[in-house]
Amino acid sequence: MAINPILAIIELTKQHKEEDYSKFSEVFFELIGGVYGIEDYSPDWLKAVYELVMKAQVSLHSSIVLTLRKVYALCSLSEKIENHKIIESCSELSDWLRSNHTELQFIGGPLLYASVYAIAGSPDAKLLLKVNKALKGDCNEVASNVAWDFLYWILMEMEFHRNDYENAILCTADRSLSIIASSRVNLGPRSGLSSKSKPGNIDSYGFIEPYKFKRLENTSLEANLKEVFASLFLYLSQHEEQSFKFGFNQNA
Repeated sequence: MAINPILAIIELTKQHKEEDYSKFSEVFFELIGGVYGIEDYSPDWLKAVYELVMKAQVSLHSSIVLTLRKVYALCSLSEKIENHKIIESCSELSDWLRSNHTELQFIGGPLLYASVYAIAGSPDAKLLLKVNKALKGDCNEVASNVAWDFLYWILMEMEFHRNDYENAILCTADRSLSIIASSRVNLGPRSGLSSKSKPGNIDSYGFIEPYKFKRLENTSLEANLKEVFASLFLYLSQHEEQSFKFGFNQNA
């Protein structure tokens, strides 16, 4: 699956910072006309697609950025963190997600998985979320960049369940995106095009093979953190009905 060109142009032209349709349409024409050789499209269609993507996808981006900023605030540059501090920080993240779940459009999945490991000091997880770069530089800019990787993953998940493609091959030179995108294998069911306008949980009924971050496997700390987030998942399953939340069914 090629990265959705509309979303890619949205990112390249930084529409999440300032809406500029003329800049977007200019790059769209260069890409679609120059690379794909497509010139016969309706300007009205392009404008409608732009408005739809800005409303649906860019709002997801801002939601992910909020979570990443919270995660960065709980992370440390050190790789050696005492267990009680890790549990305290993860508990604070869980409480924050619970308190802000109505404003957040994306909770769970690879983002939460990587966040817990990053807080625990995993070098691989911190690299994936660009933690050190965020703590030493512009936290907001780094969060915005990382959020796009997760947004592409969300797009793939949604398009799978909407039956938009039969099979998918993702080609990317971005190591972080490849790690995120390969974390889950979906097996169905696929709800078809009728689900495009219906919010709700997205259950994979497949399986997750998360990237093997080092730090927590088969430790008492891992067991303690599972208890911390089990209560969060239970709460969200009882209170969330109108947002896409990933990773709460038994296989995810």
